[in-house]
Amino acid sequence: MLKRLARHGRAGVLVAALAVLLGTSFTTTGATAATVSGTMDGPEASAAVDASGRTPFTLPHRVYVREDGSVDTIADPKAVAALRSAALEEGGCGYACDGKDPNSYVWNGSTCNDAVTVMRHDVENRYAELRYSSRCATAWTRTCCYVRAGGFGYAANGTQRSFVYNSQGVYFGSPVWTAMLYDAGSLTYKACLDRILAGSGHDWACTGRF
Repeated sequence: MLKRLARHGRAGVLVAALAVLLGTSFTTTGATAATVSGTMDGPEASAAVDASGRTPFTLPHRVYVREDGSVDTIADPKAVAALRSAALEEGGCGYACDGKDPNSYVWNGSTCNDAVTVMRHDVENRYAELRYSSRCATAWTRTCCYVRAGGFGYAANGTQRSFVYNSQGVYFGSPVWTAMLYDAGSLTYKACLDRILAGSGHDWACTGRF
């Protein structure tokens, strides 16, 4: 079930009040905040995972270790360029896909089931994957296990335009995901997990932007 918490618009004060009540923090200016259930049948629910719950990294990639011990797995630039080119040819579903569930939303007769993992950030035995669909030209976050998931979308000038969130992951020992955000052209997206497992506030650990 997809729940839209805020949309592009002017209800900043009301949204901020809702954020306090829900224990959820997000940008209200020009933002889309959405939470999505990760327990349904569908392409994301049935995506192949390894023994640790991670989606196999099928693209050529490199692995980097940060100073804090966390690990980044990043697709090769040529593979990334090919994905962007394919998204440009497909056209994608545009901003209409913002806040939609990649597991069930149908665009142009198909779901976004061509998704691949472009980046992954591993920290403290948990991870956040940046999933990307060239068909829909959208990105979202997939995480595991027992952790809250978030994703941030950015405009061409680098300002945050949107935010998606899934707090239900703290209850599951299997992968969950956020809603999608449009991610084509000069738009970018980063996938995050929350180091704070309960209560208010967030401590996001994220991939780079794609």
